[in-house]
Amino acid sequence: MAAPPQMLEELVRDELRAGPSRGAARSSIDNVSARHAVVLLPGGVLPAEPAYAALLAALDESVDAVAKDLEVYAGEEPPTDYTLEAELDGIIREAAAHGFDRFHVVGYSAGGASSVAFAAKQAERSARRLTSGLSRAQPPRSAPSSAA
Repeated sequence: MAAPPQMLEELVRDELRAGPSRGAARSSIDNVSARHAVVLLPGGVLPAEPAYAALLAALDESVDAVAKDLEVYAGEEPPTDYTLEAELDGIIREAAAHGFDRFHVVGYSAGGASSVAFAAKQAERSARRLTSGLSRAQPPRSAPSSAA
């Protein structure tokens, strides 16, 4: 079961206080005196605003965080041509709208999957990622072959 976003509050605070990862080069976003830019991604059920309202209210002025809904729910119906690329494009658009160049991505469940994909494809923009509640992907079972 995915961790509710309110359970992520302490973990987010600890991650932001910790600064850069061990061995990683310091960047302005990781500097203790810099503001931390954060994009928060919800799971697949609850929209971003109610999912992260308590966390957004609890963060101090050193954190510039935005709760972003998943792109799959941007319209009345999920797009028939939906891919994870749509989520990555949405993260980039949201970050640009808030002036974030390099930023932290926090997500749980479906948002966690998006944050992992973002970190893999946009490593230069991803200060850190924090995920929770990801399920293990199981490789598809192949159908037994029939001998002719």
